Amino acid sequence: MVASSIAFSSFLSLLPLLALVALAYGTFTEPQEVIADLRALTRVIPVEARGLITSSSSEALLSREGRGTGFALSIALTVFSASRAGRSLLYGLNVACRVDRRPSFVARRVIAVLIVLAAAALVTAVLVAVSAFAFVVRFLPELPFASELAQVLFWIATAAVTAAMLTAIYRHGPARAAPPWRDVAPGAVLATVLWLGATALFSIYLGRFGDFGRVYGSLGAVIVLQLWLLGSASAFLLGARFNVELASDEATVAG
Repeated sequence: MVASSIAFSSFLSLLPLLALVALAYGTFTEPQEVIADLRALTRVIPVEARGLITSSSSEALLSREGRGTGFALSIALTVFSASRAGRSLLYGLNVACRVDRRPSFVARRVIAVLIVLAAAALVTAVLVAVSAFAFVVRFLPELPFASELAQVLFWIATAAVTAAMLTAIYRHGPARAAPPWRDVAPGAVLATVLWLGATALFSIYLGRFGDFGRVYGSLGAVIVLQLWLLGSASAFLLGARFNVELASDEATVAG
């Protein structure tokens, strides 16, 4: 139930968040390059749902010409819309970590907005890295297995960034005193492995057996994205609960 709530709010927030990233990244990059880098970055998302994301980002880039007050207002509305996922994420963390105390209304709003801004900054930085990597590759000689090596490096970097981000969220997200980093790192690693494994298995299933477009028509991309977000939310919550159970076992052994 909690995972489905996070998945639904994340679905409502994902497109505004990526629109915010496209607007921020597009202020110093050509729109065509932004879309190309977004396509490279969204390789972690099932292919059936990528078109939905890139089309939304393209619309945001086309509407970025209106600078001034209107542009600032659209940024503020985008952050507010995307913060829904942050609030659901905080609630799910408190449930998974068995924390009864809830932060104040203002604190929840502020933390949710900070999560959105941090996620947007992180994705923007990754897009810059993707663009820089593509630029460097153009000047390298043709090497055997270069494409395979780039794929491996991409997934290693994705796993490392995801684990680091989850570690920070597991430590500072729940409404409790921040535990030591070593106490939240195992759950972050487990959640990252589960997320990457579930993403790979889901992509294989869609490629061989699933045809959501035939069943749901134009809603097929939405259904695929929702299911992927549900699996991602489940991995996220399992990692948080794993940290709690591991700490409980260690306390029992020490006692």
